Amino acid sequence: MLAEESLRQWEAAKARVHPQLNKIVNRVFWDESVVRVSPDLTPFQKVHYAKLLTDEWEALFMPKPEDAADAAIHEFSPRDERFVLGTLDKVSKEIIGNLKDLLTIRERASRRAQDTNRELRSLPEDDSHIGQMVSDFKSKSELKRTLNENTGKLEDEISRFERELKSVQEKIENLKAKLGVAKKIQTQVGLAQRIKSAVQNYEKKLQNRKLSELERHTTEMYKRLARKQDFVGKVKIDLHTFDVSIHDSHGQTKEKRSLSAGEKQIYAIALLWGLAKSSDVELPIIIDTPFARLDSEHRTNIAKHYFPFASEQVIILSTDEEIDHRYAEMLREHIGKTYLIKHSDSERRSIVEKGYFNSVQ
Repeated sequence: MLAEESLRQWEAAKARVHPQLNKIVNRVFWDESVVRVSPDLTPFQKVHYAKLLTDEWEALFMPKPEDAADAAIHEFSPRDERFVLGTLDKVSKEIIGNLKDLLTIRERASRRAQDTNRELRSLPEDDSHIGQMVSDFKSKSELKRTLNENTGKLEDEISRFERELKSVQEKIENLKAKLGVAKKIQTQVGLAQRIKSAVQNYEKKLQNRKLSELERHTTEMYKRLARKQDFVGKVKIDLHTFDVSIHDSHGQTKEKRSLSAGEKQIYAIALLWGLAKSSDVELPIIIDTPFARLDSEHRTNIAKHYFPFASEQVIILSTDEEIDHRYAEMLREHIGKTYLIKHSDSERRSIVEKGYFNSVQ
């Protein structure tokens, strides 16, 4: 119970100061009225450093106090705890002791009454001792009456203490039952914590494996689509920030901003391919103006190595200047249906017809 009280105090302390953390983070990173140095942090940097500040703040309350419980498993209020402890102390120090004293007094009174009865039975039968006998009888009768009264009072006291003892024993049994349930709950909490830890470890390992697969699939597709002079050694993904970086065959990082528009498009297509392959989920893909800003070599590589394998269902929205008759013939065996969207000036609407610029029917 004391360990759970320590846990509640520790959690209450965290709850009191936690709103201040949100105020500090919002003011430092997001309050527009605060004057900042130039250039300002990027949104990603703000999120990153806000998380660092939050983690450091949380670390101030870790680890928990050594005397704190792992979890609150008893449902006793502080008042109930005081009552239980006080009752147990009362049972051990007062009730049982008083009960023993009363039983001893009753035993003594019973023995004295038995002695008096024996004396009365042993008196002589002649009249010479009648006066003394009467006097002794009255005296002993008065003593017996007094003893009987005291015995009755003691019997009442004993009954009262027995009732109190029974009530306390029943409460103790109830508390033992609750403690038994609490132990089961504590076992379940421990099991849940171990399961949580196992799931977190599995999630971390799965994340690392999926990121490794994403790097491999993205690199493979980038190499298929890029020209010889665009060759890269590997596409890498940071395990903590998920930032994607491109490295050449010598391991040197290539700045994304140094890539041409066509190279950036190749990089984006390769990354989408890696995401699709790593997720193990088949989703339809819609590609609009796929050959924009690409030269003929890149277009041929995409037509051969990407379009036929991108997904089970690929929808390409192209102009006749992009996928012309040559690329249409190259993709013929992979084409399910083709449509031509024409605009009617007279009707002021688009008309959908079968076929693709009369090159694939």
